[in-house]
Amino acid sequence: MKLLEVPAFVRDGIPQLLLALAVAGLAPASAGASTQGVGQAAHVHGLARLAVVVDGPLLSIGLESPLHNLVGFEHRPRTAEQSEAMARMMAALNAPVDLFAPTAGAACSPVRIAIEAPWLSDDPASGRGDDHGHQHDHQHGHGQHDHADLYAEFDFHCDKPSELLGLGVELFVHFPGIERIHAEMAVPGGQSATWLVPGRRDLRWR
Repeated sequence: MKLLEVPAFVRDGIPQLLLALAVAGLAPASAGASTQGVGQAAHVHGLARLAVVVDGPLLSIGLESPLHNLVGFEHRPRTAEQSEAMARMMAALNAPVDLFAPTAGAACSPVRIAIEAPWLSDDPASGRGDDHGHQHDHQHGHGQHDHADLYAEFDFHCDKPSELLGLGVELFVHFPGIERIHAEMAVPGGQSATWLVPGRRDLRWR
């Protein structure tokens, strides 16, 4: 998959969540004019996608995954157990230091989280919208089946960006439904892509 170059004057006008996904071609089709022409990634159970962008002290990580990988279903929660599964997913996603491990010497700290997925607004205590409090329904029909996806971005600020050499990805530990991750990176030194699996889950670019 070809990575997209995003000029600074364009980047500054695109919401950060869409930026990281657009760089790796993962922006949802409903993202609007800012990302027109960027195709939506295929919906495949077991597969998640990451877009990792390093821009000075900012480390931005975009995640796209079928909800099935994260909670085991792709419909509105119908039972207490399914509501609890959604709550556990949100608790995990709101703790990015447990999901991602930037190089320790870079002193990176999370500064922003944005999560978009269907039905989060059903539970105001656990749902998060974009920075303006909106919720977007990333659900689309395929024949007789409905598929639902989650899009998220995690921004870290790194006090010592020159020491940022890579990123540990612990999504497999917290979400066993994820079997493979296709990771694309736009980092100092260039752009690249690789596959992560439970036995090989570290990204390095220096």
